[in-house]
Amino acid sequence: DRFLEAAFAVARGRYATAATLLDQVIADRPAHAAAQFCLAYCYPAGDAERALERYDVARVLLPNDPRPYFRRGLIYAETRRWAAAAGEFTRALALDPEYAAAYK
Repeated sequence: DRFLEAAFAVARGRYATAATLLDQVIADRPAHAAAQFCLAYCYPAGDAERALERYDVARVLLPNDPRPYFRRGLIYAETRRWAAAAGEFTRALALDPEYAAAYK
């Protein structure tokens, strides 16, 4: 129930509320991949390192999903770490060559 409430909060742009709920979900179920991914999405732009760490957890829990790599690529691009961004986008495309957004 808390995860669904958090997902609705994310959809409404209420990231702080969602993050609190997601922290609770993860405390109960650390391997909840969707909660880990959503929590990374909730971190503000100024907290890139925490978001990167959380996306690391998500990509371990979702080994065939290109989205954690893609989101890490976006963070690296936003922080002007171009080589790291390119590497993440390349990994996303290796998992799913049709993941169009990763062709950035």
